[in-house]
Amino acid sequence: MRLFRLIMVLVPVAGLLSACSPAAEPIAGMAMRDGKPVVLFLPCEEFATVSVSRDYPDPHDLRSRPPAPSWGFITSDAVPGTAVELPLFDRPAAPWEIDEEELTSLEAGERYSLSGLSFRHAIFVHFTVDDLAALGADQVLTNTSKGKLKVVGRDAFASRARDGCGKIQPKRARPSISPRSVSPVPGEPRILRRSS
Repeated sequence: MRLFRLIMVLVPVAGLLSACSPAAEPIAGMAMRDGKPVVLFLPCEEFATVSVSRDYPDPHDLRSRPPAPSWGFITSDAVPGTAVELPLFDRPAAPWEIDEEELTSLEAGERYSLSGLSFRHAIFVHFTVDDLAALGADQVLTNTSKGKLKVVGRDAFASRARDGCGKIQPKRARPSISPRSVSPVPGEPRILRRSS
């Protein structure tokens, strides 16, 4: 009877502990445009963030090293389901903004990671300068769910990324703000008046 009670307690606890976020999806990749690295990203919702960071040789040795330098982009106004090209080390087109600027170049012999988030986590793409140099004009460097680098065409990348997003919600209409709905003093609450 004790064993039965123990099992009845442990099974629900194990179920709760095993509940995790959805699997990472192939929504990010690296490409080359005119000899310069670019990030390809397909946002699944309006909020999106994506970055490239330098990898450390031993990812498990977290003791005394500083955070990895990164170059990142962010937006809260992305068009869900539409792939964008973000130039690494350069200003992106609106509505994207630069979020991190510590990484200033890619160097031979170093490894880098591309990561992203837009409702779904992107599968990390670990790459080197040599991996990027081997890409053709319409090729994208991605990663499989098993951690293997994979080169695909841009159309195939976009198709796989859309599939990874699942059902993409259309962009929501933003509420309009009129001068009457905004407080004249920043930080002050809006005063609602009754119409007479």
